[in-house]
Order: sequence, then C-alpha cells, then structure tokens
Amino acid sequence: MHPAGFESGLVVSTVDDVMFSGAGPLHTIRSRDAWLALFQQNGWQIEDADEVTAVNHFELPIAGRSVHIQTQFVTATA
Repeated sequence: MHPAGFESGLVVSTVDDVMFSGAGPLHTIRSRDAWLALFQQNGWQIEDADEVTAVNHFELPIAGRSVHIQTQFVTATA
C-alpha cells in the first residue's frame, strides 16, 4: 500500500527496481483509498476503515519524495 498522490505504476516499478532488482512487477501495490474502493465495489464491507494495522513498513525515494510503503490489514465481510 502507498500513500495517496503517487501513480501506482511508478510506485510498483520503483519498488520492483529497488527491492527486487527488476525481478518482477508487484501488481498489488495500490493506494489505501484504491483498495478500499475495490473492496466496496465488489460487495465487501470494511470494518473500522480508519484503523490501521501495518507491518513490513519501509521507505523509498519516489518522484523526489520519501514514500512510506507498508502492508496493511483490514477486516472485511462479504
């Protein structure tokens, strides 16, 4: 997950280059809002959407800014 304001393709390519030496694209990196919208569009209800549980937090330079990338967990029900 990445913060809003960055184009996901740029974040994916930067993470792929920096973290994985270009070994393969990471198509699951999206902004938090994009993930929440995707869940909602597919009929999932998110509980406590403002609560953030994050792991694997790291920072990368993207577009001249320092960007925090993290895995976040949400509770969703269909």
